[in-house]
Amino acid sequence: MGVFSIGGPWPARPQAPGPDTGEFSPLRQLGPRNYFDIALGRSNVVLSLNVNTWDKLVHIQIYMGQRVAERLLEGLQEERETIESELGGALEWNPNPQKLDKVIRLARPGDIEDREQWTELAERHRPSSRLIVERGLPV
Repeated sequence: MGVFSIGGPWPARPQAPGPDTGEFSPLRQLGPRNYFDIALGRSNVVLSLNVNTWDKLVHIQIYMGQRVAERLLEGLQEERETIESELGGALEWNPNPQKLDKVIRLARPGDIEDREQWTELAERHRPSSRLIVERGLPV
């Protein structure tokens, strides 16, 4: 998968003060990423925007860490038809069942390297993102 920095440059992180001067060393920027995560108000669950420059896809997904994944996925599965109806299409439910972390993903074609597509891609994913956040997750 190719990597493209979404919204870069990324915030810099200060390093520990140097032993000689007591000053912070030069700030380093985080490297390019192919994702942008937004916490969904609970530990181990994020709304994640991912781009795949190799296959020319844009994914919006709920990523659930292993501590809460099974319980949340089970609760969301009970509402699968309603969720897919509200989002306007079929979702990929747990595409990698062998993994401990779980994902529910909506993938759409899109070439993030083509700047002319940026507005269309953002507009296409904004309603889905908002609906996921507003809808909340089962406890």
